[in-house]
Amino acid sequence: MRLAWAIVAGLAVGAAIGGWSMWRDRAAGPPGATGTRTPPAAADPAAPAPTLYRWRDDAGTLHITDRPPAGRPYEVVTLRDDQNVVSMSGPAPEPEPEAAPAD
Repeated sequence: MRLAWAIVAGLAVGAAIGGWSMWRDRAAGPPGATGTRTPPAAADPAAPAPTLYRWRDDAGTLHITDRPPAGRPYEVVTLRDDQNVVSMSGPAPEPEPEAAPAD
């Protein structure tokens, strides 16, 4: 008998949590919203893609950043609108060798 009451109590708690969750999603949106939310990135498809820079440090580690490195060769990365990846079509420029010290 205790098992039956435990099952009934569990179902009641689950239904209450599910109902509260549905109410919360509907109450948070604008009037007429169905509870679905649009992610901020999808809000403006006409927004320009960010400019990215690909370069290597002294150890040869590849970096892709939103600011060009100071005093290093870099390559501007072009992002495609139909993909959510950075093209790796070519290698980043190699670091310039250091000049030999003069004696």
